[in-house]
Amino acid sequence: GYHTRQLSLSAGWNYSNGMVADLGKIEWENGSISNIQRVGFREGLHKVSFGAGFSDQVRMAHRDIAPRWGYTLSANYTFNPENAHFSDLISFYGQAYLPGFAPHNSVLVSNNYAAFQANYQLPVWYPEGGIGSVIYIKRIRLNAGGDYAQFRDVGRGGMTWRRIWSVGGDIVFDFNAFRQPASATSTFKLSCYHPSSGGVYVAASVGLPF
Repeated sequence: GYHTRQLSLSAGWNYSNGMVADLGKIEWENGSISNIQRVGFREGLHKVSFGAGFSDQVRMAHRDIAPRWGYTLSANYTFNPENAHFSDLISFYGQAYLPGFAPHNSVLVSNNYAAFQANYQLPVWYPEGGIGSVIYIKRIRLNAGGDYAQFRDVGRGGMTWRRIWSVGGDIVFDFNAFRQPASATSTFKLSCYHPSSGGVYVAASVGLPF
């Protein structure tokens, strides 16, 4: 199929009007921060970020949820221009789109630092109906998956490896409200996830086309 390729560049900064902790006033005692309640806040420029990304994807059909084939690569650099004691942050991100087992299904695989995430999406039903001129339900789709990450953390015995994971999924309703055009699709999402620590989390959200 036809490919769509895109190169993107980004730049951003964070300027706080007294809502960022004044980390220069932190006091350490016995290996931990002893004055966290009294650190206070400060104004100024706290973070500057630059990034570049490139994506190459097969153009989607009307019913596709994600591209059948494609990949996205990006790199970002962040630093603190006002405080040389903060380390710079360099990050790389990659994501691949793979075909699913049936038309309009997709597999997502992404790598982020020392983490792995996989999701599978598929359409469940195309109601193509609703309530008059109030709401038109275009599609109901399912997204299920999980993620795993490991990283080194400071413990009592020094640097130790920590491992976290989560599994769950979303059921998403694509709809158009009040006779909006097909391109102005809103979403209602019900999510249920189980992390490696804690119970089961259930949430609902609405996405608007702007």
